[in-house]
Formats: sequence, C-alpha cells, structure tokens
Amino acid sequence: MKHGGGSFEVRFDPPGRSAVVHAGATVMDAAVLCGVRIDAPCGSGGNCGKCRVHAEGLLAPPTGAELDAISAGDLEEGFRLACQAVVLGPVEVEPPSTPAGTDVKSGLGGEGAVTVDLPGVPGSSPSGKPLGAAVDVGTTTLCVSVLDLTDGSRVGIASSENPQARFGADVMSRIERYSRDPGARELMHLDVTSSINGLLRGLTDSVGRLPGDLVRLVMVGNTTMVHIALGEDPSPLGTSPFEPPVWGPVDVGPSDVGLEAAPTSRLLVPRVLSGFLGADIVACILALGVGDSPETLMVVDMGTNGEIALGNRDRVVACSTAAGPAFEGAMISSGMRAAPGAIEAYSRDGELIPIVLGGGEPSGICGSGLLDSVAALLDAGLLLPSGRLLPPEEAQEIAPGRITGNARQREFHLAPGTGLTLNQDDIRQVQLAKGAMRAGVDILCSSMGTNYERIDRVYLAGVFGSFLKPSSAIAVGLLPHFLESHVEYAGNAALSGAEMMLASERHWSHALEISERVEVANLSGDPLFEKAFIESLSFPDNP
Repeated sequence: MKHGGGSFEVRFDPPGRSAVVHAGATVMDAAVLCGVRIDAPCGSGGNCGKCRVHAEGLLAPPTGAELDAISAGDLEEGFRLACQAVVLGPVEVEPPSTPAGTDVKSGLGGEGAVTVDLPGVPGSSPSGKPLGAAVDVGTTTLCVSVLDLTDGSRVGIASSENPQARFGADVMSRIERYSRDPGARELMHLDVTSSINGLLRGLTDSVGRLPGDLVRLVMVGNTTMVHIALGEDPSPLGTSPFEPPVWGPVDVGPSDVGLEAAPTSRLLVPRVLSGFLGADIVACILALGVGDSPETLMVVDMGTNGEIALGNRDRVVACSTAAGPAFEGAMISSGMRAAPGAIEAYSRDGELIPIVLGGGEPSGICGSGLLDSVAALLDAGLLLPSGRLLPPEEAQEIAPGRITGNARQREFHLAPGTGLTLNQDDIRQVQLAKGAMRAGVDILCSSMGTNYERIDRVYLAGVFGSFLKPSSAIAVGLLPHFLESHVEYAGNAALSGAEMMLASERHWSHALEISERVEVANLSGDPLFEKAFIESLSFPDNP
C-alpha cells in the first residue's frame, strides 16, 4: 500500500506487523521501526550476512554486499539482506524463523499483540471497533503506533522528524526560544500536534478507518517535549531548580490539546520523574522490566536527551545526561539524520570504507556512523586518546590523503571525493556526548552501590541505540569494556511501554507505581558527576 510523500508499507509476517517508510529506507530500517528483531552482528554493514530475509515487492537491485553473501539462485527466489535491501514500493518480508527474527523485548507478545485489559472500552468507537494510539514525542523524532483495542494487535506504526528542530536542536535551546519569543509558542505546539495528527490519519486511513475510531491515546516523551505537546509552558525547566509545571499523570481529552480522536476519547500521560527525566524513561522501565527482575538491568536511551536507568526489583535509580544532538547527527559539520544517504558505519577491511544507508553515494553521516567512524579512527591509530587527529604527514602512511589541515584544525575525509569531513570540533562533540553518557553510567553504579561486574544486561534503547555497534560504544569509552557481552538492543522501548499502557489498565497502573518508586540521581552541580565527566572525555588507550 502506498502512502503520501513517497512512503510505502513494509509488512513482516510473522509476526504480522508493518511499518510505513520513505522510499530509500532499508528493510532493516522498517524492522527497527516496528519492533521486529533481525540480528545484524556487523551493525548493518552488510559484512556478516546474518540479516538474511525473504522479501517480495518493490526493492532496489541487490547491492555488492548481497551479491557476495547470497547465491544467484537464492537472490532469484527473493532472499535479501535486510540491512541492504532498499525499499522502492510495498514489500512483504518473512524474517528468519530462528531466534534472530524474534521480537525485541518490548512488552509485545506473540503475533505482535499486547494483552488487552480495558474494561468498558471495546465498542465505544463510532465503528464499534475501537482503536488506540501510542505516541512517543522525541526531541528529534515523532513515532506513533495504532493498536486494535479489541485484540491488542498493532495496526501500524509510522514516524517523522519533529519539525520543532527549526527552533533548536536540543531541549534547552527550545526552552530558551519558547521563553523569549511569544510568537514561537503556538507554532512549537502546532508543529508537534499537526505532525502527530498527520501520522494518525495516515495509519488509520491505511486500514480504512478514521481518527474518530481512536478512543484512547497514551503519550510519552521527555519532560520538555511532553509539556509543549500538551500546550504547557516549559520555561521553568530551563532555570534552577528545573521543576516541571506539570508532573502528571495527565488525563485529558485529546481535542483539548489539538489531537484528532473520538469525542469521548482520553489522552493519558504518565507522571514524569523530573525536569529532565520524562515519561519516556518510565515507559522504557515498564517495557524492559527493569524494576521487576531479580537481575540488575540497565537501560540506556541514547537520544538527544540521554536517559539512563539502573535497577532490579528491589531498587531503581535513573538520571538524565545532556548528551546533546551529536548522536542524532546534529551539530556535526557533515551530520544528518539516519536516512538514505547517511554513512551509518565503516568497514575495517584494510581501508576505512564508509557504509551508506540505502547504498549509493553518501550525503552525510548519522549518529551510528559518527561513533563508528571515531572507533575506526582509534583502531587505525589515526586518532589519539586526547581526541586529536594525527598530523597529515604522520597519517599518510596509514591512510593516504584521508587527514588534511593544520595544527589548528585537522579533518578526516569521510568519503574521498565527496567533500564530507569529520573535523576536530566534530570529534569534540562526540567526546562531550559520550563523556556525559559514560559519567551518567558511572554515577548510577555508584548510587546503586554496585559495579559493572554486577550488571546482568544493558539495553540500548531508541532508534540510534538500535543501530549502534556495541563494539563502537566500547571503543570510544561510552560503555565500559566489561559490559560488551551484556549489551542487547531494545528498539523503541519507550513506544513499546506506551503500547502496554495503552492496552492495559494494569500496565498503566504499574507505570504510575514506577514513576513514584524510581529514585532520581540529580547530576546538576554534583561534583562527583563533574569529576566523572572530565575523566570520561578522553578516549580509551586500547580501543
């Protein structure tokens, strides 16, 4: 099924889920978007051949990586590499039947459904077949899924850029703009609600339904984004003591905040934890069972507003770190979002060869590619632990012509002949972002009175986290080396948690309990955090 703006449906069966993606996205992009796990140990670089799927529909011709990994006969039968196969139209995909094709740990049960526990809701829509929507309002990306509330199955999922980016790349810049520019306030609110409404209309229309069939909505997101989406003033979040005007939980009519739904529907938002720990980390904790397990689990949501939680059934501690927009490709000279044309990783087969999302010539570098490029530079000896690139004359023997410039500003040529570069300022942005995240991890361990060896699993959440190579995170020092074998991908755990709250009053109540129970580690002004942050700025000596 074709959607507006050159977008197409990619359906995965099993588990019976679909995602709407723009032409040029890969099958792997669609899988991440709708929570279908397809393992890619090489980080979607096309090097391992482990993400093999059977796909039918309009796809670009096989890439060189696919021609190397898949026999001509199997290609003829429709077998492709999910990380390489570029969507040009509607596609049907059969993921691997092995554990590599199972769902991410997201609260979604078999066949992509959650258990419905909503007394009195079924039958309350105009059609008698009620729908519900889960909304994740991210600083960079908006993501919406629609569930059939009669059986908990997912109708579809879609995402778009958060158009508020025109008002600033991170939450603090948007708070500042909101505070000083009265004319921008309504525009910032409309940016979010109009985009969400567009996603809702597209998803309901794809199954012959209307937004008026939506009888229940659950919204999550960081505290600033939720405030703006609700039409609330986020200005107090920009000054000490950074207290949110609205803690929640919130229960309002969607139309009261400009969202389209049934006249009697309700919009629910769980209680936020602090000015910088929002309803999204509550949803992650719920979806991943961080507070219910006898094991000690960590979830790292690596968005612009980095959020980390660590705990078990006895205790959960969380913090927020100002990672900034570098992981989303912003504030980087050749940066871009994870979209077709973005460098997403690097091959290390003797040369530093960029791997481009969707194939073809690169037009920029996204967050996963940024971290992997730095890891590759460290591995090749072209980047020092201090963050300084080697002088061109010293780098010539290792990578001829790839590093240019002078002592004041050197740059690494990401893809020779394209003009795309990574300069010293870009590398500094990586150091600041990874340093903040690593310091947050260290402080949470200290707050819990534990150490790395006692952490059983680390979940990387968010779209960026789902494409990040654990080895790259270790190489740049974002995570300690000991945790590399403990890392698992969690996909969009915040959206999965929102879906659980959407379909079940029991899960909604549990989310409210989580928000009251989680301890917040306030890093602002904490001398221990400042010390850990400074110590985390350098790259490891032995990546």
